[in-house]
Amino acid sequence: GDLLELRHEMVFLCARRPRAIPRTGGEPLHPFGAPDALGFVGESPAMWDLRQALAAVARRPVHVLVLGRSGTGKELAARAIHALSPRAPRPLVARNASTLPEGLLDAELFGHARGYPNAGSAERPGLIGEAEGGTLFLDEIGELPESLQAHLLRLLDGGEYHRLGEARARRADLRFVGATNRPESAL
Repeated sequence: GDLLELRHEMVFLCARRPRAIPRTGGEPLHPFGAPDALGFVGESPAMWDLRQALAAVARRPVHVLVLGRSGTGKELAARAIHALSPRAPRPLVARNASTLPEGLLDAELFGHARGYPNAGSAERPGLIGEAEGGTLFLDEIGELPESLQAHLLRLLDGGEYHRLGEARARRADLRFVGATNRPESAL
């Protein structure tokens, strides 16, 4: 925690590096300056705090919202949460919400029954079905229309959703991780 200043030109923060990232089981440290097992690069106290925060969140069975500007590593954080969680053996399904066609949002997320909307159409599990037991990561979730947010809220609250063309509700067992570059005040 000491600051070292050299001739008013450079300032160094002296910090002691933790022996291991939380939950790694004593794996050797990555080489200094190289990416760690999760893909993070950096040795500052802020980076080690981030690693510890992600590990703590990963152990809890909660949905997560990651905030940050474009290019700051929101997807890397979501992948770390999945990798450090008990859901790691199951799939991580990642998609940028802003690339989902607006007319197909429900079908893309929730899937549809066989023969819906056209006779002969194959059954489709949707992103939620693909992520069963694992993690669904939607980047730029703030770009989704408000009408779809009510459907997602039902999923997040109780794990319940409907595939298009089906009368019965389904239950999903997944962790949802959303990310947005919108400021916290705009949410």
